[in-house]
Amino acid sequence: MGDGVTALDRLSSDVPDWLDRDAWARIKLNLEGPGAREHWKHSSLAKTLEALVGTERSVDEDLGELPNGVETLRFSEADSATLEVIRQRLAHRMDWSRYPLADVVNLIAQDGWMIRVRRSLDTPLIIDAPSGINSPVIIEIAPGAQVELHEVSHATGVQARLINIVIGRDAKLVHARHDFVSDCEHWQLLRVTLDDNASYQLHSHVVGARLRRIDCQILLEGNGATAELTGTGITNDGTHLDQRHVVEHIGRATTSRNKLHNIAKGKSRCTFNGRIHIHAGASGTDADLQNKNLALHESSEINTKPELEIYDDDVKCAHGATVGQLDEHALFYLGSRGIEPSLAKRLLCIGFITECIDGPLADELRGELLRHLDS
Repeated sequence: MGDGVTALDRLSSDVPDWLDRDAWARIKLNLEGPGAREHWKHSSLAKTLEALVGTERSVDEDLGELPNGVETLRFSEADSATLEVIRQRLAHRMDWSRYPLADVVNLIAQDGWMIRVRRSLDTPLIIDAPSGINSPVIIEIAPGAQVELHEVSHATGVQARLINIVIGRDAKLVHARHDFVSDCEHWQLLRVTLDDNASYQLHSHVVGARLRRIDCQILLEGNGATAELTGTGITNDGTHLDQRHVVEHIGRATTSRNKLHNIAKGKSRCTFNGRIHIHAGASGTDADLQNKNLALHESSEINTKPELEIYDDDVKCAHGATVGQLDEHALFYLGSRGIEPSLAKRLLCIGFITECIDGPLADELRGELLRHLDS
């Protein structure tokens, strides 16, 4: 980490008003700590840090035309009361040792967006992320609101994103996102906090890149809150994909479902780490985590690690992870029906990957994923 930490000297020591004063002092401690080494052992934290520090923040960011019922505010334009809310949102239950780059991105960005959704939306809220260091975004969903969020990126080069979502009581958010650009170094942290009986659905579909690391933390704080995470990933020769999902069950009678299918092709690296943390007092929790992976080449590297940490007896929890190759019996069966071997392999891969393609953008994403599968 020496070279990466040295790169921090190029950053301004100014801490923006919306960030807590401890941010700068915290950075080096967390970047060089044992937590960072453990959480980043399948991705190069030093190279990612060097890339971020050497990249300017995105300029002239424009959220574009937003649906009626949505209000926006720049962090730099917030009054003192709103600044305190921003600080609390960014720091709430933040595991700085797990996400050491969050402070770095906040310091480079120097500004951010507060997006407040006041009521149910008739059309999707769309966030189109540009290249560079994106401004951190806080999205607040009002109690009872029904919202659809599309998060899209076509960025090349270096990109970093921080998105913090707070879902109010009885509200529902359906979140679809995709990243299909391989010519990039990309890091993202998505954090979602749910109030009582709130519902969150994430549909995430990505491909490998020169470096792609996606962190996701779901905080089921409210009683009866539910989260469903479904996703797919494809790594082609020479690409890297590292996805980390942390689900925190904090309230009572919360439910989570986490299902992710990955396919690794050529000499590529595909990693998934899924952690379910059931806090003391989170009685009635029902959690399930499933990760399945296909390695299509002898040089494909797949790392998968499900984790359970449970501090309450009244829970139902299951997890599973598999790494394998295409089923020889299935290939033989298809071949016996006159299907060419290459087509048989493709059909099995399509069935495997489309099992997890869902959500509001499923139709257009299916074609894009199949294009990467065939490339």
